[in-house]
Amino acid sequence: RHPYLLAKTLATLDRASGGRLDTGVGIGAYEPDYKNTGNEFKTRGRAYDEALALMIRLWTEDNVTHQGEFYQLENVTLEPKPIQKPHPGLWFGGGVPRTWERAARIGCGWGPWAPTLDHMREGMAAVRLAADKEGRDLNGFRFICEAWCAVDDDVKKAESALDPALSYFVEHHQMDIGMEFMYTNSFIGPPEKIAARIQEWIDIGVDEFHFAFCPWETCKESLRIIAEKVIPQFK
Repeated sequence: RHPYLLAKTLATLDRASGGRLDTGVGIGAYEPDYKNTGNEFKTRGRAYDEALALMIRLWTEDNVTHQGEFYQLENVTLEPKPIQKPHPGLWFGGGVPRTWERAARIGCGWGPWAPTLDHMREGMAAVRLAADKEGRDLNGFRFICEAWCAVDDDVKKAESALDPALSYFVEHHQMDIGMEFMYTNSFIGPPEKIAARIQEWIDIGVDEFHFAFCPWETCKESLRIIAEKVIPQFK
């Protein structure tokens, strides 16, 4: 997405929500998404960095002129500005050193998709180290675990609920990740087991959890179970 249009859209959402916009940003690893939108896949990292820097300028400066490798703007003003100052927080996904550096430099959080505990520890340590090098205080920075969640007293039903996610990876990424991956990188089973697994992540310093509930058709019921049987264990 063009950074000017995206910055304008996010500023509008921030104002419409009274300054409550929470923005996750990422490059994406699915090459057809780039091909189908007329964007170059191999240079996506450089374009992404340039776009992020340009969006921050548009949110914080009155007049922006930019002549970059991928984007060019001449004396552009974005109004109205976001309510959040200096701009809506950006949290980063991904689990590679470049992402950790971006998060430490300009992010409000880091949240990889379906990590293992070891990967989460590694990334958290890397973000802290990069922030130290930048001279940045990470007070208020959020470490987030994003993962699938299939909650059901019947373990077999919980496992079968993950079939669409497994099939998606086979069809779109040619990856047969398997149920073993789901058990090490996701949250599966009855509420008490979900709660115990959440505690493992809290113990290593994770602040927040973003769950994609499976099956998608009954996500409201999954939310109800989490709200009634899991969250109260952490109050």
